Amino acid sequence: MNNLLASLKEAALQAALKNFINQEIAGIGVVTDCVIDTSRKTIQMKLELKGETSPIEINADEYELSEQDGGVHLALRKISTSREWITGLLNKYVASRNFRLPNAAR
Repeated sequence: MNNLLASLKEAALQAALKNFINQEIAGIGVVTDCVIDTSRKTIQMKLELKGETSPIEINADEYELSEQDGGVHLALRKISTSREWITGLLNKYVASRNFRLPNAAR
């Protein structure tokens, strides 16, 4: 039963995160895959960005979920990607910031 609940939680969180990021990068690219491991607190994503010939892989080796102001917030930590410049950009401007996710993430 616990595995089923964890799987449902992961699926809801994955869908909410994918939807959130796709809205944020609309016109630039799209998230094609999002895998969240709630037991290890890791996130793996693949994005297809305009102008790139191959998908971008993004890994967050640590994340934190919190409830603030009546919503679910996500903070990514220890971000790495398949492109060095994107890794630098994400670690400078995204890592450790709190992002409010859609209510579906609850």
